[in-house]
Amino acid sequence: MASRVDRIQKLAAGLAAAMPQAAPAQDAAPRPRGRPRADTVALNLRMPVALRDRAAVEAGRRSQEERRNVTPQAVILELLEGHLPPLPAKRG
Repeated sequence: MASRVDRIQKLAAGLAAAMPQAAPAQDAAPRPRGRPRADTVALNLRMPVALRDRAAVEAGRRSQEERRNVTPQAVILELLEGHLPPLPAKRG
């Protein structure tokens, strides 16, 4: 009679064989983490809790829709970019 450990090892080997192996992503470059490399500055903003909650709810909705993490900060940046006029051209 097979011991309990032998049965568990046999079961684990069978499960591993049945699982499809993921192909390594050769063309996918690793995404950098941390601060964006773009020309950015930190900004502290005190906003009403209700407005922050609205941005968080929208970020959650977009995260589900796009199947990737969307932060409330990204939602706020998008709103600012869409509603502020561009800077005037520099004269040189």
